[in-house]
Amino acid sequence: MARVVLITGGNLGDVKSRLRTAQRMINDKVGIVLRCSHRYKSRPWGFSATDEFSNQVLEVDTDLSADEVLDAVQEIERELGRDRDEEARIKAEAEAMAEKLNAVQLTISTKVSATGQIYGSVNNLHIAEELAKLGLEVNRKIIVMKDVKEVGSYVALVKLHKDVTANVAFDVVAEGVAVEVKSEEA
Repeated sequence: MARVVLITGGNLGDVKSRLRTAQRMINDKVGIVLRCSHRYKSRPWGFSATDEFSNQVLEVDTDLSADEVLDAVQEIERELGRDRDEEARIKAEAEAMAEKLNAVQLTISTKVSATGQIYGSVNNLHIAEELAKLGLEVNRKIIVMKDVKEVGSYVALVKLHKDVTANVAFDVVAEGVAVEVKSEEA
């Protein structure tokens, strides 16, 4: 017998019931579930989702090889409705958005003191608003950056998916100062 540790989880539908069902299926198809953790809630990382995740760890005794455990667990996932093709589509959409965001150069005008200090700060909400003006809808919660308190050039990280991030370059300039806009001629 080998001992394996499996992490189960989800964020859609009745997760508590689905985790119980997964545990029963693992017990039937993989091996005896020896121990089971409490469920732990966490926010999604790397992409936006409306619901929190609920995760649970199972310790299982099995006679299966590692490959057989993987096959059995993936079959259980399919039976419970997991769609890896849909996940691949979501990742591809995130990669397409990352390509667009990586090409963006934002300019944010704000009130500034004589020393170049910003009155207030520029944060992820400002970045999301500027992106929206360009037709790029990004939830501010997936934009990672420190609040900016002085004029200069910066980069904000956008976590679009657990495997996909983008860098949004932006300049913070003093309000009322002419900004040179580069344009491409046809």
